[in-house]
Amino acid sequence: MAETDDNWLAGRFEEARPRMNAVARRLLGSASEADDAIQEAWLRWHGRTLPASAI
Repeated sequence: MAETDDNWLAGRFEEARPRMNAVARRLLGSASEADDAIQEAWLRWHGRTLPASAI
């Protein structure tokens, strides 16, 4: 994945992080578990190959 692709992914993820954190805390019941779930989501999403049309 090119550097600009990484920046694009990171930007989209950071925009969504507060909402994901709020949902994860409600679902999981603890801040630490929510943080772990969000980190896992980032690792999984970052590892995906995006089609050129998504960028």
